[in-house]
Amino acid sequence: MRVPLPAGRASEVRVTLDPLTHPLAEGRWDCYVVPRGATRGRKRLVCEVAERARRVGRAPLTAPDGETVSALPYATVDGFLAVRAWRRPAHAEVTRIAVGAEGTTVRAALSVPATGAVVVAVSRQGESGDFSLPVTPDGSGLVFTLPHARPVAAPHSRWDLYLRVPAHEVPVALGRIGGDIIDRNKTDLVPATRRDGAEARVFFTGAHNLAFEVRTP
Repeated sequence: MRVPLPAGRASEVRVTLDPLTHPLAEGRWDCYVVPRGATRGRKRLVCEVAERARRVGRAPLTAPDGETVSALPYATVDGFLAVRAWRRPAHAEVTRIAVGAEGTTVRAALSVPATGAVVVAVSRQGESGDFSLPVTPDGSGLVFTLPHARPVAAPHSRWDLYLRVPAHEVPVALGRIGGDIIDRNKTDLVPATRRDGAEARVFFTGAHNLAFEVRTP
């Protein structure tokens, strides 16, 4: 994607990249500047400060085409400007995770009607380990509980969590892409629980999707 630079001195140039009007595919985008009218000679933009305070606690946005979007600037490890973008046909934004004695309860806001929705846990070890959970409507969203006593055949099992909604043809992503955090798998850490020698926890993946794992001796 190319965004024209306005005329003016370099120290005063201001460019706005709006996720609603500048659709970026989900992923990480490096930022460059290219001389006007040129196709070569691009240079990466150095980032001194990537301010994200205005996105603290904010929900993801809804694009004109109905997709759920979010975009955040950040400085790479080597000091350059980049943008982390999310763009999904449908999305359930996780708003709260509560760890209890018998299970972990998850609440989420849904961008499509939740009637008939179920949570589908897709095993990373093969289809034989898949399972589903019922969903309870909760105002404009939904709530479900992951039991800590989920039986597993392998000593270490992981599941990616999605929503299957009759009103939507494809699985609905379940995660947390709003707010100001670039890498939730490093910051939004949910305590593990232990029962009968097994350790269970929910966690966010690198894509900010919700997942579930059980470790047994």
